[in-house]
Amino acid sequence: MQCNDIHDPELLVTFFRSEDESTLSRTLRCFRHLFFSDFKGFSYNKIFSYKQYASDKASELTEDGFNYGLTQFYLFIRKNGFSNQGATVKSLFFTFCLNQLRALTKAKERYNAWQISSDPSKLVENETGAQPYNYKSVQEELHELDQEAELFRKALEELGERGRNLIIWRKVDRLDNEEIARRTGLDPVSINNEVYRAFIKLKKIIQVLQIQN
Repeated sequence: MQCNDIHDPELLVTFFRSEDESTLSRTLRCFRHLFFSDFKGFSYNKIFSYKQYASDKASELTEDGFNYGLTQFYLFIRKNGFSNQGATVKSLFFTFCLNQLRALTKAKERYNAWQISSDPSKLVENETGAQPYNYKSVQEELHELDQEAELFRKALEELGERGRNLIIWRKVDRLDNEEIARRTGLDPVSINNEVYRAFIKLKKIIQVLQIQN
């Protein structure tokens, strides 16, 4: 099998129902190979951009959400098959991962609240009201994310290497002022202003590209 074969729902059901351990193992590895990077970007844009999480914690939650989602997706497809309902394998799979990730972030927030308030009832509150799998919604979000990612990529290219590095080092790699200063030769005191200027310039480029599109 080739990894791209898992995009075919019928083949995917066959792989998941296979009793051959090597086939199943390769199928699960293919999900990570094909989808983890996209899911990471998706989760950071749709969930963590609105929440205050350290980079390592967001990464850990994303990893767990993906792995738990894959387990649930595998069990669901193995038992029920693949009922299309307008969904692709990717969008249906992402609904499982997002459901798990949202549950994990809620549990983390409850735990943080419990630590602050010392109220044990907040920690053992029953998880109810979980959002049902909404294939169309996820497909629309994926399409929007693809468009946003492409726009952002073009804007970063136009921004140039210096500004691009400043933004990536600060927002993605979470480097402190001293480390960025060491890499650029700038005064550590000026780093915040330099990053701010890069963001302002990037925002203007994005606005121009949006008008052009």
